[in-house]
Amino acid sequence: MPTSVATLGSMTVTGDSVIGTCIKIIRRGLPGATLASPVAGISCNGVVAVTTAINKVRSGLPVANIGSIVIGVSSVGIPVTTTIGISCALTIIR
Repeated sequence: MPTSVATLGSMTVTGDSVIGTCIKIIRRGLPGATLASPVAGISCNGVVAVTTAINKVRSGLPVANIGSIVIGVSSVGIPVTTTIGISCALTIIR
């Protein structure tokens, strides 16, 4: 299913910010997120661990998109899994 690319400023469903670090993907002036891009917030501090866009590669890593899975720990040290739910970019990847 086509989904939007995750970028700097995208949010997880738990309200954490995705930090897009790939300057080879620029959408609406924001760098894109790839596999292993950091995620920071109160509910989850971790990285993008799984993406469904495995055939879209930038900077040697698959592009992160809506629905990509994030794993990490909460601010109190509890293991957390969440997904990217909101993207600032309207670019669809197929």
